[in-house]
Amino acid sequence: MLQNLNFNSCLPANIRFGLNIVKNELLQAIQQANKSKVFIATDAGLVKTGLIDSITTPLIENGIETIIFSDVEPNPTADTVMRGADLYNENSCDMIIAIGGGSSMDFSKAVGVVVTHSGHILEFRREGGKVITNPIPLLFAIPTTVGTGSEVTAVSIVTDKSAGRKCAISSPNLIPKIAFIDPLLTITLPRHIVAATAIDALVHAIEAYTSLRSNPISDGLALQAMRMIIENLPASYAQPDNIEARTQIHLASTIAGMAFTLGGLGLVHYCSHPMSAVYNVPHGVANAILLPHVIEYNLISNHKKFANIARIFNLN
Repeated sequence: MLQNLNFNSCLPANIRFGLNIVKNELLQAIQQANKSKVFIATDAGLVKTGLIDSITTPLIENGIETIIFSDVEPNPTADTVMRGADLYNENSCDMIIAIGGGSSMDFSKAVGVVVTHSGHILEFRREGGKVITNPIPLLFAIPTTVGTGSEVTAVSIVTDKSAGRKCAISSPNLIPKIAFIDPLLTITLPRHIVAATAIDALVHAIEAYTSLRSNPISDGLALQAMRMIIENLPASYAQPDNIEARTQIHLASTIAGMAFTLGGLGLVHYCSHPMSAVYNVPHGVANAILLPHVIEYNLISNHKKFANIARIFNLN
């Protein structure tokens, strides 16, 4: 009952959504922030597609210098983060733009921590690590997958390869200042990436909705994200040129990210992180494997909410 419910809700996310929003508004946002040397964090695959050039060329033509770090791997490691921080400092960059999936955004947040604090990134892990006291450099996020939601979250996941585990770095300072959500940037995604990342977003919504930390605000966001993903993922997967379906999925991913920022996550994510850290299983694939088993295990905890999820799936 609401009269017995207490919660805090703070989500300072600045979302700019729309077709061609990056082309139309990124340069202006950088200029308004009075920045001139941008650290671009991405992966080699996106560089090969030409997407990075299409984003950086207008910046360079308008006097914005770009330093590109394209070695971000799936499940970014602490060593890669430290290399990225060295490149940022060597070139005296003054802001960061993360372009790609959750790995690029997690990497960028972690680099931001290292360049504004003394110490190794693993010293700032959430479990007993140093407190992140300083704001990180200005960070813009441009997601090019239809999952993760990292563009609106306060968490970075970094792999400690030597220990075979993933570490969470968490602080409100890590939330990107602007998230540019442009569905057109996802059109060339391979189908298996569409499936894996969208399932990751679906798991975000399901776990936020059934979490012990859930509240009416996170519930509303999670339910809406679930509806959008369930109704549009088949078409988005089967028809890459279906802009409407892809738009719905891309926006749903961000909404799901907002939901779990407020409501938390659960057993699927706690189990999937070791799978990725030890066996390098893609995060969305690990979530997909685990989800049915976790739902079966958790079902007794809240029959009403799981019934609501089933109705959205329209199992009849």
